[in-house]
Amino acid sequence: MTLLIGGLLACTASQVFSTREALIPVRAEDRLYTVFLPQVTFGLVPEPEQTEVPSGSVVDTLMDRTIASLVGSAERLTYLPAPGLKQGYGISVKGLNYDDDSLAKAAALQPEWIKIYDHPPSERLPFRVLYRVNLPQPGEDWEEWGHYRRLDAELYRGRIDAYEIGNEPNLIEEWGGNPDPAAYAKLLEIAYREIKSADPQVLIVSAGLAVVGADGDPRYVSDLTFLKGMYEHGAAKHFDVLGVHPYGFSYPPEIAPDGQVCASGGLSLGQDLQKGDPAEDQGCVPVQGLCFRRVELWRQIMVNNGDQDKPMWATEFGWLVRPPACCRETADWLTRNWQTVSEERQARYIARAFSYAERHWPWMEAMFLWNLDYSRYSPGTDVTCQNCESMGWYSILNPDGSPRLAYKWLAGLDSLR
Repeated sequence: MTLLIGGLLACTASQVFSTREALIPVRAEDRLYTVFLPQVTFGLVPEPEQTEVPSGSVVDTLMDRTIASLVGSAERLTYLPAPGLKQGYGISVKGLNYDDDSLAKAAALQPEWIKIYDHPPSERLPFRVLYRVNLPQPGEDWEEWGHYRRLDAELYRGRIDAYEIGNEPNLIEEWGGNPDPAAYAKLLEIAYREIKSADPQVLIVSAGLAVVGADGDPRYVSDLTFLKGMYEHGAAKHFDVLGVHPYGFSYPPEIAPDGQVCASGGLSLGQDLQKGDPAEDQGCVPVQGLCFRRVELWRQIMVNNGDQDKPMWATEFGWLVRPPACCRETADWLTRNWQTVSEERQARYIARAFSYAERHWPWMEAMFLWNLDYSRYSPGTDVTCQNCESMGWYSILNPDGSPRLAYKWLAGLDSLR
């Protein structure tokens, strides 16, 4: 995970994507509750303070019921204990080579896949392994970089099942200069040729792109524009699987890219709201594609380019748990506070995301939850407010290694109600 998480960049105030909020009044037990649902816009509008909705509260329950009625099937929101080995389930693990029990805790989830990114595995693991390859450094010779990728493939043959070529190359921080889809397509060609020459059976996965809401800044290219550019420059011949990063932000996984949040009517999962629509007067604002189902926009680009027979993997996805108040005041959280959800809601959304993909996306072969254990390795230096690193609040383990609710569900230790 890099600076831009699900499309919002942790950057200086002059660069920040800001938020505005839709207020949703919900009447229950003769009391009126106001639920704040933030919406991304562009500009320098300061972020309003958020009202927290306690897990299990009347409002929390009513919001889920509203979603259930809009989806049209309560069956989709039924939570059962997780099954045994989860075909296509994957999770990102940071602590693979650390002296702790993260690997054992990953094994307890019985996923088919894990994704690792610090070091290749030193032995065959009890999972299929997706390994994320670092992009070349600025000024590095690409052919030499490719040569080392071939050596890696020779050395780790039988231990690595798939290589993801880089991470979010549509960001300047990851690419090392202004992102260029033509150049990334060329890099894919080199990686594909060199890795496959050493291990023909291994899969090559294109880098998951960061969600960027719109073009305009050459340093941060829209994921949709970048993907179209990859296809225009022949990338389709040089990857076996399209990698994507469909983060859910603060929204439920069922909401469509053209969905909206409304002040007077809860959530709309699929109604398109155009500029000047009368619904704007009712306090409705579109989610602008910043949702888990953004996947469907990427899939349409694949289809438009004749690549519909190729699978897609969500190499990162997840929801961000709300940290303590002292953390939310730090710079790392300036553009992330609006994305946060309760621990219970994180678990529910993860469960429903897996379920939605299984029911609606036959081409989505694997989904890697971000993440298992990042929380355990970034305690921070402020002893009065530790564990504020935002990536740790995507984790499904607490900093002490104890399970959050999402882990309990995935491990079959608990069921969501």
